[in-house]
Amino acid sequence: MTDSANNTTEYISKFIRNLLPNAEVQLNPGLTFIIRAGTSSFEVRFGRDEADDFEVALEQYRNTNYFHTLDNRIKFRIYLILGSAGLLSDFNISSELLEEKGEWLKNYRIDIEFSDWFSKVLYEGLQRLSNSLSEILSSTGLQIDDIREDKDYVDGLVKYYEENGHLGSRGASMQSLSFLKAAAVSSILELEKRKKASSISRVQKRLDQEIYSIVAEIRKEHFRDIKLPECIYEYAIQIKNTPEEIEIVESIKQTIASNPASQKLDALLERLEPKLNRRREGAWQAFKSANPDRLSQAANSMVELLDQVIGLVCKDTNLAQYLTDKYQTHEETKWVDATRKWISETKSNLHRVKHHTDYESERLAESLLTSAENIMLVILE
Repeated sequence: MTDSANNTTEYISKFIRNLLPNAEVQLNPGLTFIIRAGTSSFEVRFGRDEADDFEVALEQYRNTNYFHTLDNRIKFRIYLILGSAGLLSDFNISSELLEEKGEWLKNYRIDIEFSDWFSKVLYEGLQRLSNSLSEILSSTGLQIDDIREDKDYVDGLVKYYEENGHLGSRGASMQSLSFLKAAAVSSILELEKRKKASSISRVQKRLDQEIYSIVAEIRKEHFRDIKLPECIYEYAIQIKNTPEEIEIVESIKQTIASNPASQKLDALLERLEPKLNRRREGAWQAFKSANPDRLSQAANSMVELLDQVIGLVCKDTNLAQYLTDKYQTHEETKWVDATRKWISETKSNLHRVKHHTDYESERLAESLLTSAENIMLVILE
């Protein structure tokens, strides 16, 4: 890494802290990042050439497909390490895969061979895609040629596995790789759905291990730069948007639209980090869902969002100093002390909602979620 690659190290450090606001991040020689979270410690290394290329991309090519390609290679390495350890508890890696941008291959053939475990994952994913495409055709009653062609291709891969017991191939086409990658993403979506439905920490961590094992496979060279087909986005809509969930999301959007304070917070979060709005919406979606663990999940999402906001705003200082600098008069300093106490107690009570069933009152949880949002307004305005 050249001496001028400071932007790269700052970018990576900020990204890690955004994922884990309470983690300690240390940069060692050789562009090795040490991440300490609780009692655990992790190491992420980047090569000299990799860092130099990304430094140029940061300076000259931001928001281009070239930049996104390099950016994803950095981010997914971090996702894999932290996600496999169960540290990204409220994070859906499927969203990153579905929203990924980059320089996609135009023409590509390669010999592929998969383990028995991953072949089965792909086979089950292909079956889900086939069922999804059938559902679209049957529910609409329309003859949509490209959807029918996708289904025929997916069914051909299913048949190949059933006849041969594997999905390996010499000179696999880019089209085959695209549908196989989609099958893997469908399996990730299914596992994330199971994780969301569980309130048992050890079950969630085991599911995370399965999720990130699949992610590791599709970040390998033969899949990494292959664009996903349209059918996986249609499948994601089907699996995520049940009628009940659609009604909840619409209700949340209407509440935000009719509340000036909510609109203001949305704008402030968007300015700080665009993906924060999604986490806030997810907290309220969990709160309004029928999930028996909904209050705990909502509190977990909101306290992590609050920690993230504090971490991003106070990255070069601490919260006490930040508030003191922002509100400097004598009377406002008194208010700062009260605000710090308010933040501390709100976070403490959110944690209690997460971990103690005797504290899971719906009215209390809703009040705490709202308090957390008011705190964010105080910090960000």
